[in-house]
Amino acid sequence: MTIDTTTELVNAYYSTWKNGIESFDEARLRGMLAPDFVYEGPIAGRRPGADSFVRGLTGFVKTLKALRMLSELHVGKEAAFLYDCDVSQPEGTFRFAEFLRVDDGKIHEIRLVFDATEFRKLTP
Repeated sequence: MTIDTTTELVNAYYSTWKNGIESFDEARLRGMLAPDFVYEGPIAGRRPGADSFVRGLTGFVKTLKALRMLSELHVGKEAAFLYDCDVSQPEGTFRFAEFLRVDDGKIHEIRLVFDATEFRKLTP
């Protein structure tokens, strides 16, 4: 799958999971990730490859009740997003900042930023 612009690609990325597990499209998501894909987040750390990212996102999406996009910025091959997610486990609303780097119609890097301390307090 190759998507022409950064905006089209990131919109397609969010559409694969933003509505929860019932509409989660793992195959489509994997098709958007570059062979050299790297994920970085406050709990998982830096992880190369799609597998651990998709596993983690799948677990998160199973708890997702709602996603509200607050802000987005697209500049060249990079995009930044600020959004709130209502989740069931742990119960609450969490704010996330996500930074994507794209090239040749694929996502090469996702950096997720959130308050892991607050998240861990609510996780059994």
